[in-house]
Amino acid sequence: MKIKHLLTISIMAILIIPQLSCKKEWAATIDDSTKIYMDEFNRFYYLQAKLFLNVDTIEEIDKLSQDPRFEKTMLNKNNFLEYLVAQKLLYKKAMSDKTIDKDEFNAYVEFAKMQSVNQYFLGKKFKDRIAVSDEEINMAYSKNRAQFAGRTADEVTNYIRQQLSAQKFSYESNRYLQNLMDEHKINYDGMKEHLKKSSETTSGEVKP
Repeated sequence: MKIKHLLTISIMAILIIPQLSCKKEWAATIDDSTKIYMDEFNRFYYLQAKLFLNVDTIEEIDKLSQDPRFEKTMLNKNNFLEYLVAQKLLYKKAMSDKTIDKDEFNAYVEFAKMQSVNQYFLGKKFKDRIAVSDEEINMAYSKNRAQFAGRTADEVTNYIRQQLSAQKFSYESNRYLQNLMDEHKINYDGMKEHLKKSSETTSGEVKP
């Protein structure tokens, strides 16, 4: 009888302990019905931080997040959490709006998805090429010193780094896209014919 009792307790412990240890941490709740769990928060937070800072590791991000210079940015976890909550509320509101044209909405989502994937791909591909060195920052500052009057050294450095990185990204992306298009046979005659017919219809000169 005692053995049976012990076996029952052991089985209950096996069933209960994993549930206790697997209890998910949450970061915020919305109307007591929706939870933003920490694993979801971390996925979004570290992704945007990697893209924003052009860094690779979580350790680097966590270190930079303690820097007072980034206190008012999305690198501050409290700021990003508030932004994420706002985005979820807005998304829920938009999805429940019956006045939205579904076909137009679906086209927008499809196009936005394509653009997002492309931006992510290019950002990863040219990560090293768009890095900005201290020498480049100093050179840019020397040429535009008057433009930065009244700004702190950190503000100037961050601004120049972002501008130079954006310029490099634009150059590398455009060059890559042009080379990619040159590798393929692309025929635009269909659009030319369509525009020609549209023009003839508009002018009343429809030809058989």
